[in-house]
Amino acid sequence: MNRFHLAYLTANDKRFATDYLHFRNMARRSPGVQTGLLTIIVGRARSVSAFDLALVERLVDCTRDCPWLDVRGVLWKGNLGRDFSSAAVALNDISGIVHESDYVMVRNRSAFGPLAENWYQQYVDQYNRHPATGHVGSTINLIGHPLRPDVEDTPHVQSYIYLSQWKHLGTMVKDYPGSRRADRLDVVVEGEIGLSRQIMADGQQISCLNWPEHPFSADGPILSSLPRRDIKKMALHLPFRYKYGSYYFSRSSILGLIVWMLHLLKCSTVSRSGRHAPSRRVHDVSD
Repeated sequence: MNRFHLAYLTANDKRFATDYLHFRNMARRSPGVQTGLLTIIVGRARSVSAFDLALVERLVDCTRDCPWLDVRGVLWKGNLGRDFSSAAVALNDISGIVHESDYVMVRNRSAFGPLAENWYQQYVDQYNRHPATGHVGSTINLIGHPLRPDVEDTPHVQSYIYLSQWKHLGTMVKDYPGSRRADRLDVVVEGEIGLSRQIMADGQQISCLNWPEHPFSADGPILSSLPRRDIKKMALHLPFRYKYGSYYFSRSSILGLIVWMLHLLKCSTVSRSGRHAPSRRVHDVSD
């Protein structure tokens, strides 16, 4: 039986308010699949404090009574390679328990939501919509990077959220695209674009929920009617959307932010007292 894994990628550059809204939504909206095995990866954008540990523990608290999220652990890592090294850490962490046919969803803090029920199942359904699929997401970009004109245009799943099966991702664990790059643009080009290129080079197709009937392959045609520009901020009605301001202004989000402010005050007091000890598996992964 297939299992469903979820890697949540973030960093301690901020105070985790957006992450808290995401975790509330994941715990309130059913993914439409059996229990998801959740691994949280936190990039060390700065030194890790007791306050940081306490805040991340509050994120985990959102899942305690949730029947469909099982937090396996929290792993901290350096910031080299950004989200792509974080994905590599998550994949390496599950490598001992995962099966070839298991699904793996990777999402970062820029994937706002979930905004709908069955949020995991919708990506699984898209994955199974077309034959020989290896990689799906919310949106696909048909061009390279505007700041890197030397990069050849390649259809690629945008990496704020994507899903594949272990039989495709597992082969990349030791050398995950973009995971060893320091420059931000290199990370994007070799990570986001490189991941889709590698999947397609292996003979698989990629597709997305925004254009559900349009799979892409290494040598397949691309309809001229599809826009040659970055459309992730314009893609609506998806389970996860790329970061957008109105996310913070719903009644639920405003209430959530108020609750998070109270958590900040409480965690600040606890961390200063030195009494905080995370209740879940928390590891630091060296670069």
